[in-house]
Amino acid sequence: MTEEQSIRLEQKIDKYFGLMMDEMQGMKDKMATKEDLQDFREEVRAEFAGFKSRIGGIDNRIDNEMAERKDLEHRVRVVVPNLPLAPERV
Repeated sequence: MTEEQSIRLEQKIDKYFGLMMDEMQGMKDKMATKEDLQDFREEVRAEFAGFKSRIGGIDNRIDNEMAERKDLEHRVRVVVPNLPLAPERV
């Protein structure tokens, strides 16, 4: 290998290493940090707590409606004792 070929080879290697380093830097810039992941976890937990709260409220309303329905059925049966049973609800 001549001196000139050796220099060109070294230049090509330097060029490709530079390109690889640029690519790696670009990947590093796009990667999430531990802080980013922690922030994301906190956001998800806050959203989940909000959903959980809403579901709890809906569950309470359903329980109240069921209690009122049973109370109404009881009151109607006092007045109309021969009324057929209501269909079972799931």
